[in-house]
Amino acid sequence: MERLILLFALINLPVLYLRSQSSLGHAEILTLSSEKKKEWLLGWQVGVNRSFIKNQTKFKLAKVNGYHVGLFARHFLNKPWAIETNLVYETKGAYSQGFEVTYGLKYLSLSVYPSLEFKPIHAFGGLYYSYLVKAEDDIPENWIIVGAMVAEDFKKNDLGLKTGLGIRFFKIFTLDFCYDHGIASVYDYPHTGATGHNKDILWRRNRSYSLTLKTVLKKIYLDRIKG
Repeated sequence: MERLILLFALINLPVLYLRSQSSLGHAEILTLSSEKKKEWLLGWQVGVNRSFIKNQTKFKLAKVNGYHVGLFARHFLNKPWAIETNLVYETKGAYSQGFEVTYGLKYLSLSVYPSLEFKPIHAFGGLYYSYLVKAEDDIPENWIIVGAMVAEDFKKNDLGLKTGLGIRFFKIFTLDFCYDHGIASVYDYPHTGATGHNKDILWRRNRSYSLTLKTVLKKIYLDRIKG
């Protein structure tokens, strides 16, 4: 993780330098009427996650650390609104204290949400969809732990709500704090009552908190289509 953050910093240093050197060249573009232009911001992002898994009772598995890296695009609408989409590779999971088992879930995730801009602060909320690339557990091979979840039984699809707050600084950087609230079950856990007759399915849903640093790599201006 430290190497990833270091790489992110090394890449962004020349970006800042080039931005400062080319400010005069961009002045002419920026003086174009904002009423006639649409602005898209394209960039990349890296961050850390703190995730866990919860069911419909008060039971929840303990939190584990993870990370995410990916791309984003932000489209400014009529003030104060913008819309943003993100495509990231991320790791989530949980730790079962009772069974002493750690679960690692690796997802490719797409999110879309509107944001309300109060520069430099913004608030956002929307939906995310995640596809499970790989699920892992640290149960020793050939062991069977009765009652414990197993990696191969995790579902491939996850859907949930994403909300958060962020701050923009130095024109090209954004720092977002985000909460993901899964609404789809990622694991259906069969539960048998004390009598052995009351059977139901206990859902398991992802929850996570994340901190993300985003860097704008390119601005694109498009003419508005007048109806």
